[in-house]
Amino acid sequence: MTINEREHLFHSKYLHQLEQVDSLNRVNALLLFTYYVFIIIVLYFLFTKYDYSIYTKGIFSVIAISYPFIVNFIENSIYNVIHYMGAFIGGIPPDEKQKI
Repeated sequence: MTINEREHLFHSKYLHQLEQVDSLNRVNALLLFTYYVFIIIVLYFLFTKYDYSIYTKGIFSVIAISYPFIVNFIENSIYNVIHYMGAFIGGIPPDEKQKI
């Protein structure tokens, strides 16, 4: 394989990865938009149809709006707790490379 063919291969791989990243970013934006439209509908019904206190409605609203930003932290925390509990019960020290 010559240097030119190798450069072409790496450039093709680079372009393919850029396309994949762009595609995934569009899907992520669409899902986030869909989530917020759904949350607006849910909050509308919560504030108009149900007779909860304003504090309960406010807390639910803040949690629902901030959920996409905190879910990754929650998932990683749960994964780490389960991983370390399994290592503690099994008596095997956790590998530092597996930490998130």
